[in-house]
Amino acid sequence: MDPSSNAGEPTNINMEFPEQPKESCAITVPLILHPSFSQVPSKSCTYEELHRFRISLKWCALDHSSWIGKFVSYFVFVILTVVVPLVSSVAVRVPDTHTAEDPIAFNKLVQLPESGLAAIGFFTLSCFFGRYGLCQLLFLDGLRDDSLYVRHEYARELKKAFKHVTFILLPSFFVELTHKVMFFSIVTVSVPHIPDGVPSNSIMFIAVLASWVYRTGVFLVVCVLFRLTCELQILRFEGFKKMFEGYVSESGVIFQEHIRIRKQLSVTSHRYRVFIIMSWVTITVSKLGALLLVLASKSKKNFFNSGDLVVCSAVELSGFFFCLLGAARITHRTQKVVSIASRWHMLATSSPLEDSTCAAGLESTEPLSHDASPFHTRQALVSYLQHNNGGITLFGFALDRRLLYTLFVFESSLVLWILSQVAFAYQQKANLVNIKLKWVKDRALDLVVSREKDVRAVSLLVSIIYSEPQQCLPIDHLSRRRHQLGLPEDLKLSTFIRKYPTVFHKFPVITRGGTTPWFQLTDEVLNLHKEELDILQKNKMDLVERLQKLLMLARDVTLPLQTLQQLKWDMGLPNDYEHSLIPHYPKVFKFTRLRDDRVGLKLLHWDDRLAISQLQQKEVDSKGYEAQSLAFPIGFTRGFGLKRKCMKWLEEWQNLPYTSPYADASHLDSRTDVSEKRIVGVFHELLNLTIRKKTDRKNLSNLRRPLDLPQKFTKVFARHPGIFYISQKCATQTVILRDAYDRRELISKHPLVEIREKYFNMMKTGMLNRKRGLYRTEISGEYKEDYRIPENPGNNTSDRFDEDTGWISDCNLLSDDDLIAALRDPC
Repeated sequence: MDPSSNAGEPTNINMEFPEQPKESCAITVPLILHPSFSQVPSKSCTYEELHRFRISLKWCALDHSSWIGKFVSYFVFVILTVVVPLVSSVAVRVPDTHTAEDPIAFNKLVQLPESGLAAIGFFTLSCFFGRYGLCQLLFLDGLRDDSLYVRHEYARELKKAFKHVTFILLPSFFVELTHKVMFFSIVTVSVPHIPDGVPSNSIMFIAVLASWVYRTGVFLVVCVLFRLTCELQILRFEGFKKMFEGYVSESGVIFQEHIRIRKQLSVTSHRYRVFIIMSWVTITVSKLGALLLVLASKSKKNFFNSGDLVVCSAVELSGFFFCLLGAARITHRTQKVVSIASRWHMLATSSPLEDSTCAAGLESTEPLSHDASPFHTRQALVSYLQHNNGGITLFGFALDRRLLYTLFVFESSLVLWILSQVAFAYQQKANLVNIKLKWVKDRALDLVVSREKDVRAVSLLVSIIYSEPQQCLPIDHLSRRRHQLGLPEDLKLSTFIRKYPTVFHKFPVITRGGTTPWFQLTDEVLNLHKEELDILQKNKMDLVERLQKLLMLARDVTLPLQTLQQLKWDMGLPNDYEHSLIPHYPKVFKFTRLRDDRVGLKLLHWDDRLAISQLQQKEVDSKGYEAQSLAFPIGFTRGFGLKRKCMKWLEEWQNLPYTSPYADASHLDSRTDVSEKRIVGVFHELLNLTIRKKTDRKNLSNLRRPLDLPQKFTKVFARHPGIFYISQKCATQTVILRDAYDRRELISKHPLVEIREKYFNMMKTGMLNRKRGLYRTEISGEYKEDYRIPENPGNNTSDRFDEDTGWISDCNLLSDDDLIAALRDPC
């Protein structure tokens, strides 16, 4: 056959396969496959065949077949694409009483790209329906030139067209529904001029969900239409390959069929190229912008405030690559045709005897019929196919698998990066970062420790003496309580007491055994101690709550009394709190026997109101909500040099999630930075419970088991010198909370702190006056200072002296009855 003779005539191809007899096809053939299809007017055929398709478009408010349908379509588009997203962004608020992150921060990110893609899809459909109509859009008018196989398979693709939309939309809908239920169960909707009786939350919930379904559905419908067009061309290429397998083997017929397919591919490329490019730009820009905002944000990221972002990213990526995959399949088919045509040309040129053997190289098992076309015609056809092996193109760029993989890697990287920041944010690191920070002396905080060197012992002695009926005691009675004072072993108690004459007044009592020094409180310290007792009474509930929070930090809300004894001074508890405080709250506290047979204090009532740390409370007070990655206030000593590596680690560590010290942390791996941050939070809260925001390091070391902390947990004090300062003053290590101090002054002072400062000033005044010699007593007509040891006592056993027991003499100046009376009322 001469190809030139067929160039101007349309060619009808009606291939019949052996496995599909004509009789069976006639029974199940749809309308567009009916033999009379080419004789029926196109409008009636299109309407009958696409009746179900049009009904689906009407339900989606996308029917443009009439003016009413157009009006409804544009009205629904404006309401669900513009009005509802705008109103939801403005009217939805998080209540001030709720501590969650503001969900508007991340959910607003998806409103613009979702509405943008819906607008692109809607105007693309509007242009298609107005210019081509549904029949020409789906290339139904050209099916009369296709084989029965192509018509039959394309009819099946039309019937299941909306199933593709369902497969993408339905799973995403359930995820979005779950998110919106959580979302609107927390937020409040306030629309102006709407009465209070109207269920605004329910109405907005339905409107927002309908808006999401509409916007997502419009975009996916265009993707499905493009995929349908691609499937038609793929089916035509499948039929085109059969032409090389013996059914039709003339070069002119093959050339005409390829020209027809290439023309429809060109038409498809021109119709959808604007949609594909604009969708790609919108998705890329929106995902890149969302990623930058998510990375820049330090606030909490979870399903509540970022669910829309996750669902939107997944749906947009699925729909976009649903389109590109169909285009890539077409390009793959066109490139495969070149290989088949080359083998066909070789077999047609070879000897007819070799045809049966060489035909095995083709995909078909049918023997190849000999082609009557000249050699040069076949060569020209193969050359033509080699230079026209493109499929769907965008301004000359073929949408092949190479481009598909490139775009897929780029787009999926953005989406997966967003998902890693939102859905899997802040996963625990495998190991602790090996960072060591140096210790730098802080003179201001060292002075805080040294100022209270003896205040604790003096305050305890004042409480012991004041608790006696006569408010005075001999030195031997006080020596029995020496172990509670924490004084150095080489310092005698009488020497320590005589250092502070403004607090303690010393006087001798002559007994049968000699002269015993007795001590009573001065009038000035008596008034100060009464003021202290009055403050303790007024702040009793504050002390109870501090004790409750301390027990709430423990694993079993129980602490040994021995541990509480070590912390009672730092927490401001009375010296006899187990008798004067605990019995007044039997519904809150209870003494219990521990496993090691020690006595412990157990909390009976967990108060959720108190289960919030000081750091969380500051965040709520300042921002109105609680963020996930709370950062600890950090301040370094002047001259503290921090390397860039340490600064980067510290910044990443601060961005880790903050686990409340009152929350269950059993799921945390003790080898991770997340667990370390939780330990830092525990001690940050514990030091905040003390009135001076400091305590001895040994007191914290004893809390490992009660607080269920890992081994070597005290290393956090050395690893975080910007949060804690370890003072080496007074021959001990004292842990101080840095952010509680402004140089050496407490930022927030408890009333008991002011009492202790008065104690310190009184003690300091007494020491200075004593050094000046203002405190001397007259004994036997001579002035001696505070019963000092004589310079030459000699060996006179009747005149011996001991600093802790006083003068010891063999003279019995008092009888036994007088001694008993003197002990009862020596003052």
